[in-house]
Amino acid sequence: MELKHFFPVNEVLRKHIECYHISNPDEEYIKLGVLIYPHYLHTVSLQNSLSTIFSNHQFTFQEQINKKPSLNILGRFTKPIFCKVEGRGKALTIVFKPTGINFFCDKSFDVLVPNIFNTFPYWNEKADELEELLYIRDISELTRKLEKILLSFYRPFENRSLFETL
Repeated sequence: MELKHFFPVNEVLRKHIECYHISNPDEEYIKLGVLIYPHYLHTVSLQNSLSTIFSNHQFTFQEQINKKPSLNILGRFTKPIFCKVEGRGKALTIVFKPTGINFFCDKSFDVLVPNIFNTFPYWNEKADELEELLYIRDISELTRKLEKILLSFYRPFENRSLFETL
């Protein structure tokens, strides 16, 4: 499985986003298992053709033909999670810095991520544009279009005590 990392170009986005990555860009059939370790970053992932099951502290991503893309957020875990992937699905992931996600939606983090893995319904008005990103092969074009979408959601966030603590 190939994983392509790329970084924000826009100066505002670089303050809040660590990186982006696209996994399995050629949609090859893969079967693998990996451990995801706890960290302080939060990810929002757009996935196509994958059903996601989370139970017993394990993710299972399985190919599901003709499944609509889904947008999910991962966070709030303190022990490693085993992740199994099987199929031809592809995922585009945005890795946010601490508090970064708060600049792109109007809900507090405890509402956004009440559990380890949650659907992320806050960018639905751009669902078609987000889905199109999964099929762009050129990283420069993908970055430009992704950042245009992200900037449309950008809003100021002020929590002085939180920033001082970090």
